[in-house]
Amino acid sequence: MENFNFKRFCLAFRWLLVSNRILLLAWFGSVAVGTVVGGLLFIKMTHGDYTHAVRQLSMLFCLFFAIGIGVSLSTFLQDVNQKKYRQTLLTLPATHLEKWLAAMLYATVCWTVVCLLAFLLGDLLRTLLEKQLLQQPGLPVIPEFFENITPNALTREHIWWTELLFISAHVVWCHSFYILGGTLLRRNAFAINTAGLILLAMAEGYLFSLLNGGSYTLFNYTQWAGANGIETYHYANPLVYVITLALTGLSAFNYRASFTLFRNYQLATNKWVNYDIQQR
Repeated sequence: MENFNFKRFCLAFRWLLVSNRILLLAWFGSVAVGTVVGGLLFIKMTHGDYTHAVRQLSMLFCLFFAIGIGVSLSTFLQDVNQKKYRQTLLTLPATHLEKWLAAMLYATVCWTVVCLLAFLLGDLLRTLLEKQLLQQPGLPVIPEFFENITPNALTREHIWWTELLFISAHVVWCHSFYILGGTLLRRNAFAINTAGLILLAMAEGYLFSLLNGGSYTLFNYTQWAGANGIETYHYANPLVYVITLALTGLSAFNYRASFTLFRNYQLATNKWVNYDIQQR
């Protein structure tokens, strides 16, 4: 493993921010404007209960947020396809590990923060314009949005760690899958990653049902009145532990494979993938 120096890592991360500042600003503006215009149009075209329409809008926010993060992870090395950018990146005074971690942090954290801030600004403007243009109460969507993206395992009185670890393993697996695809693929990375992830999710569900006798039950919750009030018994299917461990191992493999591909980047490669088997 290469030596890690935090100062060099920060310099590489700063270079990524400076190099992509226009892209980040453009993405921020696009998401904010899309949130305002799309939110107003959705509320205007939705008939019926206004509160229900706001809940539906929050689900659309979650969908577009997931798409935005998927795009950022799939394209976190997209500029490397340009030979000049690739040459600059490869000659930065930092190790491959530091540059790879900086790029992954940039795609994961910076893009997430940009999306959230754009959603916040867009939702605020939507609520103000909604009152003036549509004569609606102007309820904010963001609280419902954060409630939707927060796992239920964190909002209960007692945290059920088995369920939380199971959810976290899937989130990390999806992250590692998009990172690997973003490192390997030069074209249509998001579409290919998403299609592959959907197929793998379907295969996981089918295999789970096959091994579990046709049932898709992951967790069972039983409540009864005990001496200290309402008590809850939490039962996790044994396959939950197997899946959690398997996804953890697969995620580690994906990250390792992504770093290995990045470490072996060449100035010249084919137009589809960042790996030329003929040069190995």
